Amino acid sequence: MIDGFPIVKILSDYTPSDYNSANFLDVFMDINTDVHFITHINNKTEKGIRIAMSGTRYSYEFRCACQDFYKACLKEIQNTNRSDLIESNRFIHNK
Repeated sequence: MIDGFPIVKILSDYTPSDYNSANFLDVFMDINTDVHFITHINNKTEKGIRIAMSGTRYSYEFRCACQDFYKACLKEIQNTNRSDLIESNRFIHNK
């Protein structure tokens, strides 16, 4: 198992079967427990947002829901034995 807050790669149901051209949503938490959502379209385009846990425009409930979503995604991937969809968080760990 990867330490800390690994990146969870959510594979789209509407994506080519070729893993290299698939569409993903990466979800992870950083050391401040801010939640990040990054999309990868055909492994070419990367766009993301960060939901900060302090000094944010979002409500406490929304921030907690984002953290819960991350935790649920991680649990889902672990329970389905898709360790290929979990990777080390490059924003926390040194390469």
